[in-house]
Amino acid sequence: MPQVIRTDRAELDLINILVHLGRHSRAASDRFADEVDRICQRLAELPGLGAVREDVPGGVREFTIGNYILFYRPIDGGIELLRVLDGRQRITPRHLS
Repeated sequence: MPQVIRTDRAELDLINILVHLGRHSRAASDRFADEVDRICQRLAELPGLGAVREDVPGGVREFTIGNYILFYRPIDGGIELLRVLDGRQRITPRHLS
């Protein structure tokens, strides 16, 4: 089974998002967490599904879930999840370095 490695920054991003969602709805927070896990596993199986970020070196790709964007890098045997950011903000390469 392909692996999903989460960076510390991605973990912190997810914690902050889940806390925010949980303030409004515990069920929404749980659904988002499950969706992120499901999508990450799918991306680990098929890392080419996401769009390439041409403005960021190192083969960084992105995949959108609702208002949020998963930023990841294909690695041997899966993906490395780099960040999970709110897509409503202006995301620059600085956010991903």
